[in-house]
Amino acid sequence: MLERIGRRVGLAALLLCAVLCGCSQPREVPFESLLSFTSTEWKKREPRLIVMSDPEDLEFLPVLVHSRPFDELVAAGKIDSSSHVLLVAYWGVRPNGGYEIEILRIQRSGRRIEVQAKFVSPKRGQTVEAMVMYPYHLVRVKKADLNGQGRLKFVLVDASSGEEVVSETHTVR
Repeated sequence: MLERIGRRVGLAALLLCAVLCGCSQPREVPFESLLSFTSTEWKKREPRLIVMSDPEDLEFLPVLVHSRPFDELVAAGKIDSSSHVLLVAYWGVRPNGGYEIEILRIQRSGRRIEVQAKFVSPKRGQTVEAMVMYPYHLVRVKKADLNGQGRLKFVLVDASSGEEVVSETHTVR
């Protein structure tokens, strides 16, 4: 009997420690895909994870997204920083067409938001556009689904290898 009570107390203490330390199990965060595209305009060389949660952040978005798709998203009410966080997984410069990046899942564990993405290269012999491209995927997440506000670490992870590609700390209000 004492042994069972001791195990229960130990388990409760371990659970309390995990909660207080933020060492919780990863939790799925639902998201909505808004646009998967290849830009020829935003010419940053390295991969990035761009987090936009305030109106000031959104001023940057039309530079990345072509004007027509951006206008359509605004008209549809999809661009709203008061209730959503926008995430852009950006692969960086690619030598030609045929490259894609796709956000597959988002998970939260404590203050860490892991964005898992698939990086697709053109197949050998595939016909592609012969111009430099900059693939990205734009999604939105409800702020409420991020389970709180404050400084969060957003990490872009290659889903096939599990390797961290890039990270950004961002304050969500």
